Amino acid sequence: AIAHQAEHIQGYYVLTLSIPWNSLHARPRIGHRLGLDVHINDDDDGGDREGKLVWHDRSDTAYRNPSALGEVVLAE
Repeated sequence: AIAHQAEHIQGYYVLTLSIPWNSLHARPRIGHRLGLDVHINDDDDGGDREGKLVWHDRSDTAYRNPSALGEVVLAE
């Protein structure tokens, strides 16, 4: 199962995500490349979002266009 945790520490948020390799149908190895993107939405009032932080895909299309994903290379 995917596990996640969010903490608010001294004015910052710390987010932890754990995804089992078997859920990705992959086996980790040094040099393995994965597509990844991270988006954080800011919505303070329950309406439309006031802002968004993005790690890689500023076009907002990675959810349907894998070529817009950033790349992570596994290392030891």
